[in-house]
Amino acid sequence: EQTLLPEQLEEVTNYMSTNFIAIHNLVPNCPLGIPVSVPALGFRGSQPHIYDLVRTLVISLAYSHSPRNLHIGVVTDRPQQWDWLKWLPSAINITSPDHDTHFYWGSMREACRDLGNMQDYLNRANSHMVVVVDLPDHAVYVPDDITRGVVEHEGLRIMNSTTFLVAGATDDKKITQPSHRIHVSDTGDVSVPGGINMAHADNTSIEVADNVARALSRFRPEGFGTTPSGDGDEVEVS
Repeated sequence: EQTLLPEQLEEVTNYMSTNFIAIHNLVPNCPLGIPVSVPALGFRGSQPHIYDLVRTLVISLAYSHSPRNLHIGVVTDRPQQWDWLKWLPSAINITSPDHDTHFYWGSMREACRDLGNMQDYLNRANSHMVVVVDLPDHAVYVPDDITRGVVEHEGLRIMNSTTFLVAGATDDKKITQPSHRIHVSDTGDVSVPGGINMAHADNTSIEVADNVARALSRFRPEGFGTTPSGDGDEVEVS
């Protein structure tokens, strides 16, 4: 015999309870987290909205994590679109001799080679790399001749201690799992496997990203270089 809840025993109470749950089971404008512990996230759909969303993710990550714990880079053949990253302390190549270069690469081969060589540092510092990939005319994958730092994960060759955010590519199926592919519509609605139009993408323009990155450029741990212009006061953070 089915046991009824108290509110189901009375018609008006049952209606009010059901109506309340239907109205309030979703919280509007509540931020949704996107995991960066996965090897790669692939974005597809409206390219302008994708770039807005990925810039938002990068700015949020840079603001929320110390450059000691999270490094940010980009693989692109359109460097002018990502020039603003140079202001982020997280983008400084801390493994370079003078700490005066940034994590910029022109191809996946270059990026994976350097990421492989960084494995000892990343493990020692307990750090993680987040790398934006913007190669709209190329397939994205870890080249077969790159072995250092490469691990097999659910049938894919991926880089250890690294998450790729694939914002532009002709094909990313060799580096992303189906469950880690995000579709952004022309209206900015976000869909994932199992959830259609489940959220609306935040958007950050290049101008806004540049302004925020410049503001963050002053806050850097010791040894993380100076601002790209070389002027202004740097504030050391732990």
